[in-house]
Amino acid sequence: MLARGLRRRFTSRDSLPSLVLLNADRINFDEKLDFTPLTSICNITSYDITSTDEILDRVQGHSIILNKEFPLPSSIISQFPSSVKLITELGTGYNNLPLSILKSHSISVNNLPTYATNSMSQQTITSLLSLSSSLHLQLKDTTKKYLNQCHLSSLPHNEVQGKTLGLIGGLGNIGTSVSKIAHVLGMHVISTSSSKPVGHVSSSGVEVVKTDDLFKESDYVSIHCPLNEETKVRCREEENETGMGTGTGTGTGYCISAKL
Repeated sequence: MLARGLRRRFTSRDSLPSLVLLNADRINFDEKLDFTPLTSICNITSYDITSTDEILDRVQGHSIILNKEFPLPSSIISQFPSSVKLITELGTGYNNLPLSILKSHSISVNNLPTYATNSMSQQTITSLLSLSSSLHLQLKDTTKKYLNQCHLSSLPHNEVQGKTLGLIGGLGNIGTSVSKIAHVLGMHVISTSSSKPVGHVSSSGVEVVKTDDLFKESDYVSIHCPLNEETKVRCREEENETGMGTGTGTGTGYCISAKL
């Protein structure tokens, strides 16, 4: 086995386009991925880890760059060789890429919009149910061996049936998957949208509402909008003061600037 961080070259045929994977460790952390099926359509060079200072040298001569959440600075992209035509982000978001700079250099960008849809929606619902049943508090008491310290109302349990789940930017793949599971649990689901008008009802039965109304009406809020400059601080302090009450946030990430 090659030492970690060294280059792996899977094939070399001049007639095929050349592809470089800058940070294989981000997707092949257990070393079980097999890249050889791709060798029928391209030459592959893979690096486990790439530092910012190594980017420019490692993209030389390649037409396709595969990348996983690794920031590519504008200053370096401006020096890319003309051979680079495409950057593929191995995930859903590409907030790590300066899109305007890439466009000015005629470099296309694509992503994997269905990446982790099932796992993310399951994690969202898992968090929701854990919070609604005080499971995290039960686990805490169990580890402290407070097994005989059960008192009425000490561990609140709220059934989610009939409750409202608000999704920020919830009409995409993950949000739609979340809403389908929530509906099975008997929840009402509403969402904000940057592309659909207020009042629109999606094919999965989710109504689009204003952001302020979502916070007022929701018992639970989960954030599923893409991370970019517009959404980075989407949940501002004033939005958190619109009357969410005892509601709970499940999927905040970098898009939130204050506690719900």
